[in-house]
Amino acid sequence: MNATPVASAGPLQEPVTLAELKDYMRVDTNDEDDLIRTLGIAAREWVEQWTGRALIQQTWDNYWETWQDPFIVSRTNLVSVTHVKYQDADNAQQTLTNTIYSVDTDSEPGLVHLAYQQTYPTNLVIENSIVIRFIAGYGLTTDDVPEAIRAAIKLLANDKFQNRGCSPETGASATAAQSLLYNYRVHGVDWNA
Repeated sequence: MNATPVASAGPLQEPVTLAELKDYMRVDTNDEDDLIRTLGIAAREWVEQWTGRALIQQTWDNYWETWQDPFIVSRTNLVSVTHVKYQDADNAQQTLTNTIYSVDTDSEPGLVHLAYQQTYPTNLVIENSIVIRFIAGYGLTTDDVPEAIRAAIKLLANDKFQNRGCSPETGASATAAQSLLYNYRVHGVDWNA
């Protein structure tokens, strides 16, 4: 079982720019830029959680208590694995040699497999003793993110802007956003596990 994923480094930019959000919301002043920017981030985070995807490339850590084959990373669009680290029997952190495992970036979700004729170390003694750091996302720019996903972010951010205090997870805008996102959702994986 893996623990909740932890974002190690967020995206360098948002998939929908402040200017695009303001244009969608028909806002001509700069008075609420901070609020609009925050709503865009919140909408992106909701979309990433609902779909199980990272949009703009970002770095994540996943923690496990025991060795698994395969490990399923918590965000799809897996680009690469930075490292696999673990606490040994002496409670010292070690880095697993990358010849011990292989990375499958083509599967959705991405997988980390034990390499052929390799074995994992034994004697793990503490909770969450294994951490896999990985990079996931469509790319580095807004143009790399599919337009339907960007439209869902605009829709959710605008709804929250117009209906302050309401949850973006409920109501017509969430239903419309889910319709836009359905083909991008990775099904059959509990992202909250």
